[in-house]
Amino acid sequence: MISRIARSRLSPTILDVDAGDAVLDAADDCWTLDDGRRAHLLIRMRRGADDSYLGVVDHRRPNEFTLGLEGADMRLVADHLAAAVEAFTVSGASRITLRAPVQRAWCRRRNRDSRRTIRRLRAFDENLYVLNGPENPDDEVIDRELTIRCGDQSAAARVRLAAHLDPLDGKQHWVGTAYGEQVRAWKDGRATEVLIGDDPHRVAARLAEVTPWGHVRVVGVGPLPFPTSDDDESSDVAVVS
Repeated sequence: MISRIARSRLSPTILDVDAGDAVLDAADDCWTLDDGRRAHLLIRMRRGADDSYLGVVDHRRPNEFTLGLEGADMRLVADHLAAAVEAFTVSGASRITLRAPVQRAWCRRRNRDSRRTIRRLRAFDENLYVLNGPENPDDEVIDRELTIRCGDQSAAARVRLAAHLDPLDGKQHWVGTAYGEQVRAWKDGRATEVLIGDDPHRVAARLAEVTPWGHVRVVGVGPLPFPTSDDDESSDVAVVS
């Protein structure tokens, strides 16, 4: 039951839910699993300790999560962990750590009843965590107007994007912010999948969370939704045999 629910909610590309022994490498914030695989995030298939926060995370163990306290609703736990994974992915960070005062305050509470735990599980708060990692000075932020399509609707919107190459999957990941009332309306209407750009550079993207300023975070994997310098390169020489 736990494995099925966890697997249905959580991305398999950046975590492992069946790990045995694993070691976190502080140099690149990656776990090395006992079978040689590597992953940034680790979700252990076991219940959390009594002194952990909600039974899902311990501030002393970055990039590691567990499956809640005994008797916890596994669907709520899985949704909470999925939100943590999404926040980690969108941020481009390599490390996620619960803030120590949050855990200490939680453990001091004498009335940690099930209703309070349920409320906390339902409302993942990125501000309770520290998301950080090595910054890449070569990352370039692109700011331009692009066409965004959602279903049968389309709108021109300002988009700011930055891309980085993930060393684990070898793919280009890009994140950014889309501005405009129409994009926000799509997100408020629970839309998640959009297309950004125009042919031949139109690509699929996902609407993530709404920022504190009311804009919408967008996430994509693969080519950027506009021509790059590599696309413009052409050769005047043909080599034939």
